[in-house]
This record gives sequence, structure tokens and C-alpha cells, in this order.
Amino acid sequence: MRGLRMAGALAPALLVVNLIGAAPIVSGPVAVAASTVPLHPLRAGDVVLRQGTGIWSRLFARVNPRDRRFSHVGIVVQDGSHWRVVHAEADNLGRHGRVRLDDWNEFTSHVPRLAVLRLDDADAAVKAAQAALDMYTAALPFDFNFDLSRLEAVYCSELVWRALGAGLGHDPLPVKAVLNGRETILVENFLLDMEGLSAVYIVE
Repeated sequence: MRGLRMAGALAPALLVVNLIGAAPIVSGPVAVAASTVPLHPLRAGDVVLRQGTGIWSRLFARVNPRDRRFSHVGIVVQDGSHWRVVHAEADNLGRHGRVRLDDWNEFTSHVPRLAVLRLDDADAAVKAAQAALDMYTAALPFDFNFDLSRLEAVYCSELVWRALGAGLGHDPLPVKAVLNGRETILVENFLLDMEGLSAVYIVE
């Protein structure tokens, strides 16, 4: 699939069809009920995972071989007294996408599952938040090729991985999943594989 650009609405579908595995879903800590009100005070640089409700969300969640509860990820930034989330998202047709800056309530409303993770290094978290904001300011487009070697475009988990790396000063995921011959950052990696990144809460 290297070098192949999938156009139009077929792009997400073809990618997921190629990447889906058959591993079981794992369980994890559960809170009482999903809410747009944070259950714990947020901090700049927090990583937020959500499970969407659309068809693409369900398909992309299945790309994760070990934990399929979440399909999307962003990073929390502070704007005065407001909390916002920087994330890379494509439209439902798979034709257009970009790095977005959404209010916390907009990002977390009407989702069945939500998790907030936090770096142990508070200074690195602040730097990670700024790195994410820089990608938003640069108006980076969504990477429909899902290619980590392309710095001019990002997909959702790539954006957060790059931001965390900028904050920490090193690659937080030196060993990556390889899908169709290409290194890939999975949403589950934030929960399971990144040292120094711990769950603050998980809501289902």
C-alpha cells in the first residue's frame, strides 16, 4: 500500500478493510457514565481518547488488535479559561480533512466512551500541547496515506504521537505496529504502550 493514495469516499473503507484484525476486545477500568464535564481537572497536554458513533469510527476502532474501545485521539490545550482539543479529522466522505481545534464539550459530546491520559512529566506535557497547537496553526491537512514519513500531513494518532515526542524530546513509541509493511501509530498504543503516560480516568 506504500505510495498508494486512495481517493474519495473509498479511502477510509479500503484502508480499514486491509488493516482489520480479529483479536478480541479487552476490558478496562470503567466509570459511571459518559459526560462532557471532566471527571478530573484537565491539564494542558492531556491525551483524550473517544469512541465515535459513526461507521468510520467503528471500523477504525477495529484496526486496534488488542483494545478496540476507542477510535479517535486528540490532545488537550488551554485557551484562557477554556479547554480545547487539537485533533486531526477527516469528513464522513473521506475526501477532506485537517487539524482542528474544538471545544472540549464539542469533542466529547455524544460519545459512548472517553478516556483521559496524562504524562508524568508536567513540563513535557505543556510542550506537547504547544506542539499540537503549532500543527493546528500550520493548518496541516489530514494524511489519507497514513504515512509517518510525510511531515506535511498527519492523521489523528500521528498528531498526538508527534506532539508527545516534541514534548518529551524522544520517541514515546520506539516500537511501532507494522500494517501492510508500514509503521503505524494505533489509538490503543496510547493506553497500552507508551511509558510515562497514565490513565486519569476511563468512562464507559
